Amino acid sequence: MRARSFTFASLLISLSASISPAPAQADLQSTDYPSLQAAIDANPGRTVYVPNGDHLLTETVMIKTSGTGLCGPGRLVMTDASKDIINVREANDVTIRDIKLFRERGKHDGGRNGIFAAWCEGLTVDGVSVMNNCGENAGLKIEHCTRLAVRNCLVRDYKSVTIDDRTGNSEMGYAFRCVDGNGMKFIDCQGAQITNNRIIETAFRATKENRDKYDLGKVTVVPEKPGRATPKGLKENPYTSNWHQGSALFFGGQGNAYYSVLSGNYIENAAQGFDIHADYVTVTGNVVNGAMVGAKAMHGSKHVIISNNQFSRVDLYGILVASGAAAHYAVEASGADRPAKGPNVDGGTVIMGNIISDYGFGDQYWSTGSSPGASLYAIALEDEQAPTVPPLRDVIIANNVVYDTGRDKVIVDGRPQVVPPRYLFALVAQVRKDNLQTMKIHGNIFHPGSAGVANFELPPQ
Repeated sequence: MRARSFTFASLLISLSASISPAPAQADLQSTDYPSLQAAIDANPGRTVYVPNGDHLLTETVMIKTSGTGLCGPGRLVMTDASKDIINVREANDVTIRDIKLFRERGKHDGGRNGIFAAWCEGLTVDGVSVMNNCGENAGLKIEHCTRLAVRNCLVRDYKSVTIDDRTGNSEMGYAFRCVDGNGMKFIDCQGAQITNNRIIETAFRATKENRDKYDLGKVTVVPEKPGRATPKGLKENPYTSNWHQGSALFFGGQGNAYYSVLSGNYIENAAQGFDIHADYVTVTGNVVNGAMVGAKAMHGSKHVIISNNQFSRVDLYGILVASGAAAHYAVEASGADRPAKGPNVDGGTVIMGNIISDYGFGDQYWSTGSSPGASLYAIALEDEQAPTVPPLRDVIIANNVVYDTGRDKVIVDGRPQVVPPRYLFALVAQVRKDNLQTMKIHGNIFHPGSAGVANFELPPQ
C-alpha cells in the first residue's frame, strides 16, 4: 500500500481546519419572525441567530427564560435614548455572543445600559461590542448575578456630559457639570470571570480643551451651608476640579460582591481604571493606558490581589488601597428589621508585580498636577479619617516597579529633555501609626518622586 504524503502547506491547512473556531450556531433566525423580540418569545430556551446588518430597535429586547441565547454578527441599533438595549431578568444560563449593540452618538445619549442583567446564574456575555452607549449607567451593567463570564467584549465611547447632583447629601450639597459614564459595572456579583475585554474612550478625553468646551466643573448649585465634603471656596469660585467621573470597570456592591477574577483586560482613557469595592477579588494581568486612577480598592475591600498589571499614563493615583466611609465594624442587631451585620473592613490585601510608568503623562495632569494639595502618588495606602471606620491593615507590597519615565528624556517641544518626576512619592502611607506596622513592603524598585521615595522610612528593598 502506497504511503500517503503531505506537503507542509497541506499540513497547515489540515491543522487550521481542526483548530478554527466553529461559526456561530443557533436554532433559528430572527428574520424568520416579525421582530427579534417575537423570535425570542416564540422560542423560549432556544438560541436566536441575528444575521448581519442593522436591526433597528424602539423597545428593549427582553430575555426572561433560562437557556435562551442570542448570537450572530448583526448590529442592534437602539433609537430610544430612554431604554436599555438588552435586558436579562431572572433567567439562568443565558448566552449573548458576538452581537453588536449601537446608539447613534449625540442623538440617543440617555444614560441607559447596553446590556442590563439581574438575578441570573450562569450568564455568559462573549464577544459582544457596545458602541456609543453614553451616560452614567454602563455599556454592560450586571447586578446580583452568580457564576457569570464576561469575556472578549468591547465597550467603546461610554461617557457623556451630564450634571452630578450631590445636593441630596448634606455633607456635599452641591451640583456641577461633569463627564460621567461606566464601561462595565458589576454590582453584588459573585463567582465572576471578567476576562480579555477592551474598554476604550476616544470622544470625551480629559483634556483642557474639552473642559473649556463643555464647561466641565462649573458648579450649578452652591450650598447655603457647606458640608464636610463640600469643596472650599465655591461661592467665590463656582468651579470644582473633580469633573471627571465614572469607571472603566467597577466591581462592588453592599458587601455582597466577592470571589471573582478580573484579568487580561485593556482599558484606555478612563477616569478610574478599576474601581473595586469587594472581597476575595483578583485583578491581574491587565493594562490601563491613561487614567486618573489606575486601580483602587476601598469601602470594605478585603483580600484583594492586585498583581502583574501595567498602569501607564496615570495622573493621580497608580494604585490606591484605602478604607472608606462604607466600611464598618460588626453591627449588633437592633430589632427584627435590623439583624446583626458582619464587619466590612479593608485589608489582607496583596499588591505585587505591578509596573507604574509614564506617571503624569496622561490627559489630565494639566489639572491634577496644578491642583493645590493634589494626591500625586504612584501607590497610596490611606485611612478614612472618621474614627468609627475600621482602619486599613495587613497589606503586602512586593516586587512592584514605579518608574520615573522623565529621567530617560521625553520629547518636549520637539526636543528630548529630562523631565522631573510628576509624582510626589512612589509610595505614601497615610494610615494610623500602629497599623503601619502591619504593612509588609519589600523587593520593590521605587524611583524617587519630587518629594522622595516615600513619606516614611522604608525597610531595605
